[in-house]
Amino acid sequence: MYYTSWNEFESLSLELGKKILTSNKKYCAVICVSRGGLLLGRILSGILNVPLGVISAKVINGKYLIDNSLTCLFDLKGDVLLVDDVFEERGEEVAKKVKKLQKGIKNIDLACIFYKSETKFLPKYSINKIKNKLTIVFPYQEASLCQDYDNCLEWRDLKKKEIKINKHPRSKDILETISMTSKIKFILIILIVVLFILSLVIGLSDNQLKTPTDEMVLLKLSQNKQASISSYKQYMIGDAFVNKMINSNDYVIIYPSLRITYDYKNDVIKSVFYIKEIING
Repeated sequence: MYYTSWNEFESLSLELGKKILTSNKKYCAVICVSRGGLLLGRILSGILNVPLGVISAKVINGKYLIDNSLTCLFDLKGDVLLVDDVFEERGEEVAKKVKKLQKGIKNIDLACIFYKSETKFLPKYSINKIKNKLTIVFPYQEASLCQDYDNCLEWRDLKKKEIKINKHPRSKDILETISMTSKIKFILIILIVVLFILSLVIGLSDNQLKTPTDEMVLLKLSQNKQASISSYKQYMIGDAFVNKMINSNDYVIIYPSLRITYDYKNDVIKSVFYIKEIING
């Protein structure tokens, strides 16, 4: 079993488109075989700048069944390119059915990324021949999507009615991993929020417990609306001596002729003494 990635599929599709372009053959339309040829058909119809049609074919109960209708909004006249991701000899059966459904088709060429053949069957355009025992798994198939974590976050909700989880044992493990991952992410987010709140609380506590410098006390006092040091006479001020009162938020600021008791935390002047007389307080 060989798994192709999205990048590899795109690269191979573009390489196939380049082959078709360099052949200089003109096609009136691209017909893709659903479902494997849907993406490749869309890419090639864009590269060749021609319309896209769809026909369904599938193995059911061991029989290869081809739809009796071709989804197309126009009559096909000229050469047509029939596209699938992997072609086997049965691709010629699809080509015959398409030509039968659209009488205006002159010729049908086959294009694919991989092909299997034990006979002389050879598509006109292809990238690689593979052994019949080798299974190619494309990125848009269920088996590949089950292994792709990014593409199956909602696998159970999207596919619970169509696919049994037991058929894809890896999908159950992935779903359990996703559930556990979600829980871990949620716990990490809670821890980050708690740590952030704690850092804020600790920061506030540090600011409250930190003893301000003399300059900080005097600066805040000078900006206080209740009293401005600049309003006092110059000889009363001079160089101040700042002393914090024990077990209190208050600071005593002593000037040559002035003594102020000041609550630094609440920015409140409690009292002002001048010589022996209380001026304010």
